[in-house]
Amino acid sequence: MKAYLVIPTLLLAWGCEESADTSHLILDATPRQEADVEVVEKDAEVIPVLDCETGFEQGRNDADAWDCLDVDECKQGVDCGPGGVCENNPGGYSCKCNDGYELVEGLCADIDECKLPITPCGKGGDCENTEGSHHCTCHNGYELSKDKLHCYDFNECGAQENPCGPGTCENNDGSYDCLCNPGARSCVPPECDHITCIPE
Repeated sequence: MKAYLVIPTLLLAWGCEESADTSHLILDATPRQEADVEVVEKDAEVIPVLDCETGFEQGRNDADAWDCLDVDECKQGVDCGPGGVCENNPGGYSCKCNDGYELVEGLCADIDECKLPITPCGKGGDCENTEGSHHCTCHNGYELSKDKLHCYDFNECGAQENPCGPGTCENNDGSYDCLCNPGARSCVPPECDHITCIPE
């Protein structure tokens, strides 16, 4: 685009008319169009249109060039559920579930450990499900682990005092047996408070 600047120029013409008294100066002004005035224009940046795959968007890379860049879905509020953490991947994302959770239809849902074929409490305890975990209540003859997630057989024979008295203690799963010495017999509840040997 060119701009035109019009500068009026005066053309001076001297002429004389015959007069009895004197001569007159006649001024003739004629406008002219001067040469074009150059206008400097800055070209607009040409932005290419890139056909980016799903999970990518057009933007500038580290080299300040236009490129298809990975979309970080985790920064866009992706919900993995209360028991999951979003992990960004090239072109997508994945949900990493915490212990006690499993991926169900894209979300990390609580695992009901008490409904598993073999409950973590075993036959020696009752299982109660909690969010992301569980709790065990142990039966007699079993003891609760420090993390309260398992029930283990309690070794009665390993106690400081021999429960059998005049006999030998043999531990079994959830209980124990007494092999009584000669002159003694086995006594079990409700006759006795606990399994033991008493004199015959």
